Amino acid sequence: MRNLLIMDCLLLTVFAGRAQQMGIDSLQVLQDGRALNAFTATGNMVFAGDLLPNIGYGAATASRQVGGFRQPMTAAEKIDLSLATTGFKKVKQLGYYGDLSYKKSDDSNLPWSGVYNAADDNPAIWADSSRGNWKRDEIEVTFGISAPELIKKLSVGMQIHYAIGSGARTSDPKPFYRYRNIVLMPGITYQLPKNQLIGITATIGFAKEENELGFFSDNNDNVLLYRIRGYGTFSRTPFVSGERKRIQSDLGANVHHQKKWKDYKLLVAAHVRQRSDEVIEGVASPVVTNYFSGIELGSSIDLFKGNPTAGRSASLKVTSKNGYTDDVIFQAESASSIQQRVLLKVSNWFTRNKSIWQFSVTPIFTFIDNTDYATVTQFTASNLIAVGNASFRHKIGSGMQLYVSIEGGASRLLEAYFINQRPNVITEQLVRPNYLFHTTNYVLANAQVGVVIQSNNRLGHTVSISSVNKLAANVSRSNLQFNYSIIF
Repeated sequence: MRNLLIMDCLLLTVFAGRAQQMGIDSLQVLQDGRALNAFTATGNMVFAGDLLPNIGYGAATASRQVGGFRQPMTAAEKIDLSLATTGFKKVKQLGYYGDLSYKKSDDSNLPWSGVYNAADDNPAIWADSSRGNWKRDEIEVTFGISAPELIKKLSVGMQIHYAIGSGARTSDPKPFYRYRNIVLMPGITYQLPKNQLIGITATIGFAKEENELGFFSDNNDNVLLYRIRGYGTFSRTPFVSGERKRIQSDLGANVHHQKKWKDYKLLVAAHVRQRSDEVIEGVASPVVTNYFSGIELGSSIDLFKGNPTAGRSASLKVTSKNGYTDDVIFQAESASSIQQRVLLKVSNWFTRNKSIWQFSVTPIFTFIDNTDYATVTQFTASNLIAVGNASFRHKIGSGMQLYVSIEGGASRLLEAYFINQRPNVITEQLVRPNYLFHTTNYVLANAQVGVVIQSNNRLGHTVSISSVNKLAANVSRSNLQFNYSIIF
């Protein structure tokens, strides 16, 4: 923690003397989506300099989530504290990008959890019959470098992302996890005639999660370990100690084409990702107990017209994920899942009386299907979500700016199906509540207020508070967040 704070201070000091007036405006354009952000859309480091002209950013964030409208393996209350710093710098013909963040989380009253992420695509997880409070720490580091026009019309870039995390429950039986993930993302673009280019970003990822569980009690408490192997399939035993490893590998590619003409920008992209997991359990004689494979396909179209002060945009994104769990005990596929999502966002922004106004409408279609073959359990849910947003940035004098955003929407169930022919504790405590979560209609009400202050040394300070609220018939969930950031 101390080293992270020192690194943050060093980065802020290095960039502070080079601060530019345009830094704040560039960051706000990114936050508002008032320009085509090909860097985020494709992961190609070559695009990093398009909207990041020598900018630095540091932030401290605190958030609190509370409420009963949540999935069954989610904490009743979640508090996150984080520090982050980001910077981009061009030196001669090379572009450098760096991002460092630290997050500390406190999860209260969290049931059925013993792993890094219980809501991961892989349903083969550990859980136990007790509940309690968790403490987690996570560090993420990203470094990128790009070489525009390495060879005539050819540009290359590389991102390296590294994340480590650990967490433990504060009460018996005190499960503990360690998590590590490294991702390499090389990218390349080739310039075509008539302001066009094509590119590809490859993704090579390796993750490892280690779980430990130990319990000893003089009171002969009957604590059970559940080895969940699907959406209802499991084994349970009393335990003293246990170890588990999950080894994950990812391969992916994003192919994209960008075209510019007049005041238009068009980006068309398609991606594919293959994920493979092995779950290994045992202390003296570790053995593979589960295999998981997943495939994700997606495509997107982003069209922008105008400039950051006045323009409009339309974005269409489609993704489909399929997951399959192979159970070594059954020597067959034991569970499968499908997740599909279609998002359309239409946005318009303009400048009036020193204010930038922006309006957007976003309809979203989602579909989920979780199936367990051993217990003959299946649930499906189709939902339509519609969200509308209105925001403005208003300059107050020469050194202050006010930002206000209001967002509202609703989720409506289109179709649902549930079957459970062999009920058990997992289907009743986890699967059915998860089905009810996905099939509950709710209203979305969000708001954000922020103030930007431009200081004499040309640094920018932002203080903002936001609230995200989901309101159902008899239950709700809210997330209140406070943020302080410095832009240089």
